[in-house]
Amino acid sequence: RQKSTLKYALGDVARTPRDMVILRSNKEAIQSASMIKKFQQCFIKRSNGLWTVAILADRAMQPANQVQTRHDDSIHSFSSTGQQHDSSRWHTSDEIDDSMDLEQSMLFVINSDGATKIIQKRHWGKYIRRLNDGSALSPGQESRKKEVREKDGKF
Repeated sequence: RQKSTLKYALGDVARTPRDMVILRSNKEAIQSASMIKKFQQCFIKRSNGLWTVAILADRAMQPANQVQTRHDDSIHSFSSTGQQHDSSRWHTSDEIDDSMDLEQSMLFVINSDGATKIIQKRHWGKYIRRLNDGSALSPGQESRKKEVREKDGKF
């Protein structure tokens, strides 16, 4: 297995698209993003359009189906039932109840100040890319590798 030659620090802007795993299909891109492990570096697309290095801090079910409205610098979001939620923060498992619509989400640390960004699963394909260090397998390659291991009796 090749050792990664990519040298990126938290918050660095991608130097070239070749440093990212880019997949044309949204379904494959979501599968690729789902392969990112906790504390692993990846690229996320920022609101300014730049791809920057972030670290996956957590992955969990979080409130979904929220409509956001922006007033000044504050964001107010409401669930489909009209209940107000703070979508800019990560909810603990104790704060989540059966009345909430939930969606798998990822929480990323995006800079050395500890700023975070939450990305819901329906947006993973558009806003998350794995680092392409030469050893990364696409989701299709990973599943074919698994099939070969299973066929050979290696798990």
